[in-house]
Amino acid sequence: MNKEFSKKDLEILYELSVNSRIPLNKLAKRLKLSSQGLSYRIEKLTKEKVFTNYYTLFDYSCFGYSGFKVFFNISSTNIEDLKHFTNSLLSHQNVISLTKCGGKWDLSATFASKNASKFNKELKILISQHPKLIRTYLILTNVSSFELGRRYLLEYSPPLGIKVIGGDRDLIKIDLIDQKIIQELHRNPKITYVYLSSKFNMNPKTIVNKIKSLETKGIIKGFTNNLDCSKLGFVSHKILIKYYNPTIEKEDEMLKYIRQNKNVIKISKVLGEFDLEIDVENINLNQFNNFCFEIRSHFGLNIQNFEFLPLSERLKLSYLPESFFSEVF
Repeated sequence: MNKEFSKKDLEILYELSVNSRIPLNKLAKRLKLSSQGLSYRIEKLTKEKVFTNYYTLFDYSCFGYSGFKVFFNISSTNIEDLKHFTNSLLSHQNVISLTKCGGKWDLSATFASKNASKFNKELKILISQHPKLIRTYLILTNVSSFELGRRYLLEYSPPLGIKVIGGDRDLIKIDLIDQKIIQELHRNPKITYVYLSSKFNMNPKTIVNKIKSLETKGIIKGFTNNLDCSKLGFVSHKILIKYYNPTIEKEDEMLKYIRQNKNVIKISKVLGEFDLEIDVENINLNQFNNFCFEIRSHFGLNIQNFEFLPLSERLKLSYLPESFFSEVF
């Protein structure tokens, strides 16, 4: 781990990843820091781009969206062509995440679409606009994702707070003010209650209750930050696993085992060429290799295919597509 960051810095990063809307005075008291000292440390971490921005964890499935993950293998070595394609993904109204990869795949993008037909059309249009650029691609349909947080930032083991995105959910109806609050929190997760109450001409307490209601309904799962673990000296990988005739009990056993590892930050159940996707951030490549070996040692008889790819840079991260706002407003 990078020695430039103290134990207190890591505690700050962890707390902001758990709840980026926590009042600074409350966080300062919890970490036994002065408010001024805490503000200075956060400003320093921001300046060094340890985390680039904050975001709201929305469950897009509450509004009828499904996640489709696409891994692209790029054939062109022309930097400008790749840049143009990357910008197309970044500006796409249904792309909610984009990550640079290594190995077999160059880019990983997640689309949030209302159904498979709409997603298929969007993808085909995108590919037709860059016919010579994409050599091949892999599509995985996201069933559900389990956000586990970055427990490895702490020396002790905090409670495992799992935030589930997706799965089998009923559509949730919301009113116009809820829609506008969601839009504001999408743009700026740290926006104040006072600003929202002034903008919508409502009592601040009503705004607080509105946001709490969105959390109770499961639309908002939390507020976190986009952390660049490489600045802390960690390496990031994605593991893809294809099951070999597992029972439900064996799958649950595997998921429980993987969740116990503090370096696993996210697990996704998927459909397609693979069944499971694991995002893990390790202190070095050796630690990552040991983790892979442990999984295969414990569950080798239940694994048909096991692949991994390094993740180099997260270019975009969101939990609601921009198309959501054009559809509801």
